[in-house]
Amino acid sequence: MPVAPGSGRNKFGFSPLATPIPAVTQPDVRITSTNRNSLLPKPTNELPENVQNAYRYSPLLGHRHIRLLRLLPDRNENAPLHSQLFDYPMLEMDDGQHMYEALSYVWGSSERPHILHIDEKSLPITANLYEVLLRLRDKMIERILWIDAVCIDQTSIEERGEQIQYMAEIYSKANRAIVWLGEAADNSDQALKSIRMAADEEHQSSQKDTDKQAVLAILDRPWFRRIWVLQEVAAAQHIVMMCGSTRIDGVNSLGGISLDIRPLGALIDMYHTHEATERHDKIFALLGMSSNDPTTHGLLPNYKTPWDKLMVQLVGFILGERIYVKSWMQQQAAVIFAKGYVIGIVSSVQMAHDDSRGDKQHVILKIRDVPGPSWTIQVAGKPIEAGDILCHLLGATKPMIIRPRHDYFTIVLVEFTPPKDGRMEQMDLEQLEQPESSSVYDFILVWDWNSSNEETTSRDYESWLTSRVPEYSYSEEESENYADKQTRLGNVALIMSDAGSNDKAIINTLQDMKNAYTRDFGEADRRTLMCMSKLALMYGRTGHLWEAESEFWRMFWTRMNSQERREDIVREVTSFVAMCKGQGHSQRAKNFDKVASLLEIAGRYPLMADKDFAVLLAQAILRDVEVTEKSVIAAEKKFHSEAEVDQTPGRKKYTPPPMEVLLLRAVNKENIEATGERRQLSIMVLTWERERRDTDYREGSHKSGNEEQ
Repeated sequence: MPVAPGSGRNKFGFSPLATPIPAVTQPDVRITSTNRNSLLPKPTNELPENVQNAYRYSPLLGHRHIRLLRLLPDRNENAPLHSQLFDYPMLEMDDGQHMYEALSYVWGSSERPHILHIDEKSLPITANLYEVLLRLRDKMIERILWIDAVCIDQTSIEERGEQIQYMAEIYSKANRAIVWLGEAADNSDQALKSIRMAADEEHQSSQKDTDKQAVLAILDRPWFRRIWVLQEVAAAQHIVMMCGSTRIDGVNSLGGISLDIRPLGALIDMYHTHEATERHDKIFALLGMSSNDPTTHGLLPNYKTPWDKLMVQLVGFILGERIYVKSWMQQQAAVIFAKGYVIGIVSSVQMAHDDSRGDKQHVILKIRDVPGPSWTIQVAGKPIEAGDILCHLLGATKPMIIRPRHDYFTIVLVEFTPPKDGRMEQMDLEQLEQPESSSVYDFILVWDWNSSNEETTSRDYESWLTSRVPEYSYSEEESENYADKQTRLGNVALIMSDAGSNDKAIINTLQDMKNAYTRDFGEADRRTLMCMSKLALMYGRTGHLWEAESEFWRMFWTRMNSQERREDIVREVTSFVAMCKGQGHSQRAKNFDKVASLLEIAGRYPLMADKDFAVLLAQAILRDVEVTEKSVIAAEKKFHSEAEVDQTPGRKKYTPPPMEVLLLRAVNKENIEATGERRQLSIMVLTWERERRDTDYREGSHKSGNEEQ
């Protein structure tokens, strides 16, 4: 449906155009201009004083019927507009183009100061429609048109909801679509010529500055900001552009827009900043272009549906049912509470060098501190920025891109579909639904269609709520899981750390969380250990290597002493290795990679159950001594043979060497002399283990003393 004009800039920085400068593929183009005075005649007819003379619509005669307008000719170009409306059974007609023209235009002001006479009755129309009808009226031949403001009974909510479902078909079956940009101004004649040549790079590069300014002025007109333009232009087989008395005839397509190009979520991402007279149209205008079928989930054009309920339906259709959504009648926004996991973080963003129109971005992703895939994608309503996070909500079919905002996230792209040449397309999203290597977090996501400028977005979640919904009160669901600010801060810190962020502010939050969990639940609690793990990674990413390794080993030995699953500990070590590699610390990464290898070997040999063995083996690894299965097997055999000797009858009491000593002998026999590069850290590891042993001894002595008493 048409919309009133508004303001805004388009995604390539010039004007609010959803697509690049219209590209035209039809070679047979005619640019004509009449000698008619550009000033249109002033209206000669006033609004009817007798209400009984007002035109009243008759019901359509059948399903999938539409109305067409027969605009009657007149030799006098200043004469009142006379026309007839008739029923047209579009579905019953043959496929192919039909002999009518579909008008694409902007309503403009809501005032209707002019009259269109229909069967001697009067229908008030807007000034913009009146101007284009005067331009279209022929002196001798009647003209058959489809115009939404006239051919749809705008007072009937039911009819509007039904008819807009046929919009794509109406424009696709039209003999041609007429785009009315308004009256001539700002050198618009030359601008239309430049638009025609925009598809030819040779001509485009030689455009004069005056031509470019004229094109920018054209692209800044309200028509290019209409949400309905997308479907109208995408469906049309043949387009005529008119600006005043000048027209381009023979256009086949504009900007490469086509139907069924994207899922509904991706369409919303691209075009929610476009204008609509009624905000429902920001959704309804895109349903006919969606590659998925929203009707299967009950998402149908129905203007009786309250706006807040419509937003909830839309979010549920895009993200699935495993979410909790809040929306409000007075806001084009929703808050989504969901569980999900992190895939990676956007490490860098650049405008695509091969796109002179500047409407594409080259995005590089980092997954678990490891450089990941990169894509060149079209800029959406909110451009992607470095530091944005790629995540996947449980129950959703596609990942999304979000932006951290202190204690919540804003949605940048609600549905991210990687290009076909990207590595992400090959990832099995069903397997990622319950990823073994990822933690599931609580997300608070704000999807605000009004805040195209992120600088104006409140950093604090409660501040955002207060600014948008002053009377808001927490629901039971929110109070239980999301109302506490410290909880929200903690969730954001954990998510950002898991994504690979290097934001130093996260360290303080994680440190506070670790201290609180240690105080309330102990150091061995899973929440404490998770904070320790994230802290180690954050210290490493921010250049605090000693703190990173110190925090890592505290976490490591706490997990070892708690007898956690070896595969879980291996996963923590692997994450630390990836961080070291990502920060350029190859030697450290090599050392910790050996720790991971040790733990994997340990899971296959019973002798590895001895925790004392792990200490000295870790020391050997950190001294750059390679541990192989061959050395482990040799030590195991030596241990059993020494034990058998000790049990031989009649032999002198013999104490076999500890397992760790035998293992180190086997290791050193197979490897060159240790370099000692990590001597300091090895001493630190042994010091921590000695303290642990002393603690165990004191606790054991205390327990033994109590038993004796």
